[in-house]
Amino acid sequence: MLSNSATIRERTQAQGSMKRLLAFWCFAVLIGHCQSALAQISQKVVDIPTCLGVTQRFLYLAPESPIAAVILFAGGHGGLQILPNGSFKWGEQNFLVRTRQLFAKNGLSVAVVDAPSDRQAAPFLGGFRQRPEHIADIKAVIAWLK
Repeated sequence: MLSNSATIRERTQAQGSMKRLLAFWCFAVLIGHCQSALAQISQKVVDIPTCLGVTQRFLYLAPESPIAAVILFAGGHGGLQILPNGSFKWGEQNFLVRTRQLFAKNGLSVAVVDAPSDRQAAPFLGGFRQRPEHIADIKAVIAWLK
């Protein structure tokens, strides 16, 4: 009886070791996959002219082979004040701004749109989003994305 119980214990320990090894291997593959996915996403700040003397800035993220494009608009006043290095003075915790990498990881090129150059102070986009000038700014972003 003692030898049978020792055999069961050894088999249980071996199974536990195999499970740990399998879990470690799966974790390593997952980490490697995530790192390669992150490495394939490029990011840059883009400024495009929209009308006389005005530029539209956006942060552009692109996977290696995008399948479509999305334009993300921050809520609130919309004045992200995107810096040349791609960081934000405001809005980093906004849901769409915060999850921009998830869109890119799923094969979408992403444009996170800031307020245009002539609207970089309060009230930023307040009262401006429904105006023809804002539509012209966004049309310029769409044309750039194509």
